[in-house]
Amino acid sequence: MPSAGPGQLPDRLRRPARYVLPNYSIPYLSRVLWQRHPYNGHSGIVAAWWIQRVFFVAAGVAAGGLMTLAAAVAFSSPQQLSPASARAPAPPDFPLAWVPTLNIVTARDGAPLAYRLYPGQEGRIVVLIHGSTGTSYDVHDEAETLRRAGATVYSLDLRGHGGSGTRNGDVSYVGQLDDDLKDFLQATGLQGPGTHLTLAGFSVGGGFALRIASGPNRDLFDSYLALTPFIPRDTALSPSSGNAWVAIAKPRILALRTLEWLGLPWFQDLVVARYARPCQPDARCSPAYTYRMRMSLHVDGTWPEAAARINRPTTIVALPDDEVSPAHPRARKMATANPQVVIMAVDGVQHFALVQDARGQKVVTDAWRAIAGD
Repeated sequence: MPSAGPGQLPDRLRRPARYVLPNYSIPYLSRVLWQRHPYNGHSGIVAAWWIQRVFFVAAGVAAGGLMTLAAAVAFSSPQQLSPASARAPAPPDFPLAWVPTLNIVTARDGAPLAYRLYPGQEGRIVVLIHGSTGTSYDVHDEAETLRRAGATVYSLDLRGHGGSGTRNGDVSYVGQLDDDLKDFLQATGLQGPGTHLTLAGFSVGGGFALRIASGPNRDLFDSYLALTPFIPRDTALSPSSGNAWVAIAKPRILALRTLEWLGLPWFQDLVVARYARPCQPDARCSPAYTYRMRMSLHVDGTWPEAAARINRPTTIVALPDDEVSPAHPRARKMATANPQVVIMAVDGVQHFALVQDARGQKVVTDAWRAIAGD
């Protein structure tokens, strides 16, 4: 077999109807890709055989990925849950006469932000955030307990809940709850010298408190109190597949996350979470959350990354016996990662008992007094 000459490929590497050029300069590539077809004589792109194969494989993978994303977005919907199967007691039912009336301030987009005021000691202020699907009404007992302990409590309805916003279970964009909190503080004038301002949240509200504590607005408050916060293994997904309180559309969440990562914030108004919340037809409650609502309630990035960003005293009341969101081990890891984070572990208290029973309420009061310096 004759050997290849200088600047030539061996015969075994040559392909019919393909030109072999000595280098990979731009003129070379242009001549390789734009040729006269060897059979019909028409000019056009005639790619090398390996380029064609790579193109078709990539196109097939992309098409399959797009179809998978489309199917997940369209058909992965959270199932309806029966309140009877939920690991939660019935919502509180006490006379509205016991509860302070709603006050309204306006967010930057003109939407109402509702809150209830429990006057207490001047200069010791707690902004209290309710749990998933709830309102300020649901944490009335805890707000009243903190008031008796000396705090002035502003119990806020998050947008999409109770009297805040215009659509239940939804916001307009991921991160709007952060902006609402800034607007609320500005409208009420809570920040000022001589004031100790604490953001406290229960359950998902506790997760939201940790979001603020670890986010760009972490300097808004002097301290943070997360009451049995929702700390899932993944910041958007369910803590466990067997949880009867919430059903999560995980494929839809992952698909919408992928679109968001690609710079395509589409379909974020779709529902990704349903709760076993017994809603009366005339009650304003939020038994379902859209993607942008759910993502607005949890920290950005992973929990270790979030813990490292916290720069204010933060106490997490963790319940080893929590039957709804058992996050005690992950809370321990957050405290290990940052000395600003303190864990108060309480045995023998379950999730909702923390804000409804006398023992749980005393735990919260003690935690607030410690973090506020009282």
